[in-house]
Amino acid sequence: MNKEREKLLCIDAPAKINLYLHITGKRTDGLHELESLIVFAETCDVISFRPSKTLSLEISGPQANQLKEQDSKNIILKAVESMSSLIDSNVDVGVEIHLQKFLPIAAGIGGGSADAAATLRALKILWNVSLSDNQLMNLAYSLGSDVPVCILGTSAYLAGVGEKVTPVESIPKIPLLLVNPKIPLPTSLVFNSWKGSNSTLNPIVSFSGSVSKLVAELRDRRNDLEDPARSLVPQIDEVICEIQSQRGCELARMSGSGATCFGIFLKQEDLTIAASRIKMSHPNWWVMETFSR
Repeated sequence: MNKEREKLLCIDAPAKINLYLHITGKRTDGLHELESLIVFAETCDVISFRPSKTLSLEISGPQANQLKEQDSKNIILKAVESMSSLIDSNVDVGVEIHLQKFLPIAAGIGGGSADAAATLRALKILWNVSLSDNQLMNLAYSLGSDVPVCILGTSAYLAGVGEKVTPVESIPKIPLLLVNPKIPLPTSLVFNSWKGSNSTLNPIVSFSGSVSKLVAELRDRRNDLEDPARSLVPQIDEVICEIQSQRGCELARMSGSGATCFGIFLKQEDLTIAASRIKMSHPNWWVMETFSR
């Protein structure tokens, strides 16, 4: 029994927060180029992996009802398929996977991408796959534009269409309030609704300082996808207003392309009170008090 327990590998799949997001251009293939400053939250999905002769996926947790365990479109299963294609046909590539789903789907915080990244990292270990960092990043990008940065899992500057990932050191630990009205918002719909002009604002490719200093930098930037997202899900307006109205909130903004919005606070006490108040006034919303990693 102890030997079997040693084989169990558990990996966190943290929420990805776009502190700002600028659209910088559109390629001939229709994909939008962007640049963004990203941090990861302590809030996460948790995935466990155990070697097996067969492939299985079990999903539990408060957000489990949003996913079908054996859905062929599940990005975890796609990650398994991608990694198994690199393995010799004589090698056993089964695995038992248990996903504890805490992050809402299609929410702008990279839940699926983080799950895929965690799966690739776990299988590289369990199956002893020889991959360079560049090969792993390329494999990650083949699954989705946010998967490479989730492979990195630390504060980063993101550019291109997601393939250019640069670590950003010295980002302070940020008190964050995450709120989602529990309305899925597919990324493709938001990008297709974007009608703005290309951003020329200066990127943040490095940073050193306090949370207050970071907030001052972020106020000079924006999320270019916020307006098209609001047109598709008007409740985003209400979410941002609720966060902004809370005592101690320094900045409220939408993350990524989904309906999750975040508030930055300087004091943990204010953050805790804000989370409690919004939970009470909107019991059907997903509300999470957390910190960046």
